[in-house]
Amino acid sequence: MSQGIDIIMEPLIKAMNGIPYIETYSCCEGHPEESAVKNYGYAVANVVFEIKDEPQYLISWLFFVQEILRERKNVRKEFAFIFEKKYSLNTDNYLSWDWEVKIQATGETPEVCRKGLNEGIKYLTGKFLNEAKR
Repeated sequence: MSQGIDIIMEPLIKAMNGIPYIETYSCCEGHPEESAVKNYGYAVANVVFEIKDEPQYLISWLFFVQEILRERKNVRKEFAFIFEKKYSLNTDNYLSWDWEVKIQATGETPEVCRKGLNEGIKYLTGKFLNEAKR
């Protein structure tokens, strides 16, 4: 795995990159020991990625996200997923975009949030591994 990838995120990044139309760019395992847990009661891990040839693969991607969110709705855990499309200007000053998936864990302590983040990362890893096998 590339240098700089948080060890907790390695399986998820590998699973996501196993889907032919996904290319990851950056990730963060979340840092529940920092102030967000103390101030707000949650921590967030994330992965930023591209859907290659998006017009061709967008429907497949959206159905996959829908499946994850529907299934997650029935799982009673202290984590949630947020999928977002982020727009910006590229170096040539033209519109570009990336996708981001956030894993959010709630809890009163950093340890509880770390456990929730780890469970959410593991859960998503399984979903992406299964999708890559299709």
